[in-house]
Amino acid sequence: MAAAQADSPEVITARFNEHAAAARVREIVGRFLPSLDLEASVSRRSSMSLAELRNFSTEISAKLTFPLYHLGTVSSQVRAARQLHRERQLELKALERRALRQRYSGRGWADPELPPEDVILDIVR
Repeated sequence: MAAAQADSPEVITARFNEHAAAARVREIVGRFLPSLDLEASVSRRSSMSLAELRNFSTEISAKLTFPLYHLGTVSSQVRAARQLHRERQLELKALERRALRQRYSGRGWADPELPPEDVILDIVR
């Protein structure tokens, strides 16, 4: 049964769409987390004088940001992204069911390899 789903371009596309929607939810939820920005620089200056042969300088800075309040925009974006993810999951399940039906549509119910429809639906869920 997995072969019927794996061969279907629609199922493959729907699976990628579902994974992309899940990644989008994780990305938006990440906006609630603190962020850390690091910057580093190194410079070197050489001179021909004996008193100052080489001069190195390094600089490192860090900036830690804690989001305190987003005016509800991030929360609404999370809700919208979760809703889209749920829609993509439902689309994927529907396409998987259709791929199974198309694979077994030419066979009779007497085929021992073909499970009843309620079993197919339970497997897909």
